[in-house]
Amino acid sequence: MAEPILKFNHVTKRFDDQISVNDVSFQVNKGEFFVLVGASGSGKTTTLRMINRLIDPSSGEIQLRGKSSMEYNLRELRMSIGYVLQGSALFPNMTVQQNVTLIPEMRGQSNKTANSLAEELLQEVDMDPKQYLSKYPKELSGGEQQRIGILRAFAANPQLILMDEPFSALDPIARRQLRSLVKRIHENTNSTIVFVTHDMDEALELGDRIAVMQEGNLEQVGTPDEVVNSPANDFVSQMFANSLAYDIYGVYLSKLKLLGYLTDTKKTTVAVPKIKETATVGDVLDIINEVGEVEIDSEDGSVGYLNQADLLRSMNDFREYQR
Repeated sequence: MAEPILKFNHVTKRFDDQISVNDVSFQVNKGEFFVLVGASGSGKTTTLRMINRLIDPSSGEIQLRGKSSMEYNLRELRMSIGYVLQGSALFPNMTVQQNVTLIPEMRGQSNKTANSLAEELLQEVDMDPKQYLSKYPKELSGGEQQRIGILRAFAANPQLILMDEPFSALDPIARRQLRSLVKRIHENTNSTIVFVTHDMDEALELGDRIAVMQEGNLEQVGTPDEVVNSPANDFVSQMFANSLAYDIYGVYLSKLKLLGYLTDTKKTTVAVPKIKETATVGDVLDIINEVGEVEIDSEDGSVGYLNQADLLRSMNDFREYQR
């Protein structure tokens, strides 16, 4: 049976007369990658910030390891939770080594042990310790700063890590690299992560379970397969349909050929439309429903065709293949 580390029990947050989070209940299990996804103003960041009491709920209860969050000493609570923001939030007057070792040392780890840990973590993310330990944040690129921010959150081996849209300010290549990095660290450490994003593709790739929010309400909680194949309502269905089709079925379409879902050649008497990289899943399904299939140029330059069954199978395999 899954062991819950975090529970929301009928939690509501009001700011004056405005309800930001409305009667929300869910639980996050130990070792789970749990994603809160929704548009701006959906309440996802407010929900996240209530976990480490940057904001307190107006009503309801949040439990951490079976105890109300309000019963914890505030400093101890925050020291036990890693936190990664949209910006790295590194201390500008501290070196990379000092930023990464700060929390472990505050929690009583020896300077020698903490420094050794910093070196190991940098090597884990392919950053040479000799090159980076003595650098200051201003000497790093945006992607490098965010890597260090992520390492700092994991360095103290916290029981829970909160991530608030940590990749949204980065370019697409850096975002994809950091997604892979976070997935790898999560799998290697069996850490518990609550991750906020507005990007449904990101949620599908990373989440063990996904919580979809709209205007403070929790619309659905489920696995990626459940959200894709059994959306709770039209809002969840449309949110998924607006995802980029290329991202959902593999980004690099030649990968689908390895899965056996992309046919290399096909004789047809019907003029089959070719989809663009900006096409959404909803766009593609509309075309498939009308014509039967779409034409795709794969990465190696060959042409393939995708029908509805292929698309649905590839969506089901998307997350497993990304692992």
